[in-house]
Amino acid sequence: MDNSKKILGKYLPVILVFLISLSYSYYSYAQPKKNLSSLDQILIGLNEKVKHIIEIKETPGEKGEQGINGKNGQDGSAGADGADGTQGLQGIQGEKGDTGAQGLQGIQGEKGDTGAQGLPGDTAAVGNVSTQSITYYVSNAGSDVAGDGSVGNPFATIQYAVDSLPDYLAHECNIQLAAGTYRESIVVNKNNVDETPYLYITGNIGAPNSYRVTGADAGADTTAVRDYGFEFYGDAFFYIRGIKLDYYKKAGIYTQNSSKVRMANMNLNYCAQDNLYGAIKLGVFSYVDVRGTLNITGNGGNNEAGFYASDGQSHMYNYGTFNITIRNVKYGIYSDTQSQWITDNNVNWIIDNSAIVKIPGSAAFYFTAADHSHNFDASINNFTYGIYLDNMSLFDIDVVTYTNVDTNTFTDNGSVVV
Repeated sequence: MDNSKKILGKYLPVILVFLISLSYSYYSYAQPKKNLSSLDQILIGLNEKVKHIIEIKETPGEKGEQGINGKNGQDGSAGADGADGTQGLQGIQGEKGDTGAQGLQGIQGEKGDTGAQGLPGDTAAVGNVSTQSITYYVSNAGSDVAGDGSVGNPFATIQYAVDSLPDYLAHECNIQLAAGTYRESIVVNKNNVDETPYLYITGNIGAPNSYRVTGADAGADTTAVRDYGFEFYGDAFFYIRGIKLDYYKKAGIYTQNSSKVRMANMNLNYCAQDNLYGAIKLGVFSYVDVRGTLNITGNGGNNEAGFYASDGQSHMYNYGTFNITIRNVKYGIYSDTQSQWITDNNVNWIIDNSAIVKIPGSAAFYFTAADHSHNFDASINNFTYGIYLDNMSLFDIDVVTYTNVDTNTFTDNGSVVV
């Protein structure tokens, strides 16, 4: 609309001049007879009006009112974020506030559902466990084939009776021997369940010589053909009593691998025929506990001992009132394994070589590897040394008497007799 007004204002004078010219032509040619002076007057008047109109057009008009502002355009897209500023320094740590009061214990949750039962374990790897006390009988008149181990139908061998017991003992078990001679080597490998039950192997504590276990065969009754009499393994408690062992090559009793063997009223004769070990050999971390009379007789060999320990730390204990008698050996006790030898001073040790020629270098007690002994009451006869100690060994004497001994006590490298 504003543009139309501007165009009309610009061309209106031209249009009026055109119309006036057209009218003049009409009067000049269409009406020649009229008075031209009147026409002149008309034209003069029109010219004046046209001039006036032009003057009015050229004269600036009053300024109109300001129009209404248009709507704002849409906002432009946001600019990209500026780079992060450098992190400020860490503020100083505030002081520790007071400890708040302990909250109340929450309500116990409900018991969950019982889980599914697990699969059965591999019982074959564990072995069977005793369910009651067991006693098996062994006799020369028995049978390992037809016997059942009962008193009326005994087994023939000690080994078969041992093997018939469960691998794990949760109850006291017994193997009772009848009087006789058993030519065998016996391996006893049993474990305990609660460290209380014993496996007893019993002859007769009043007459052990009638219950003989030997390493010799019948055709050569004094020739050793077997290495060991009893070999004890496992962690069960073993109690052997009232038995005679004789003619073994290396040892009558061998305790191994933390086994625990108690013995009482035992006779061991000529049980180290190879002159390597002793009548009783203690293996690694094994325990020997003597609780009754013990008689050991060697064959006078150049390296034979009553007790022999050299495979690893072991322990021997003696409690009660009885004699431990060791005869015809190079060493009463031979130990080079940091072992412990603890005895009750009511136990009387008799270590006597009077029946043989004195063996050079022999000693009733020979400790050479920080071995410790306590509370010994001993009588020593016919030795090179009564007590020989080396490498920080210790011997605790209660009472010791020496007969025909070249050197009563010898100590070296920090060893001591007290």
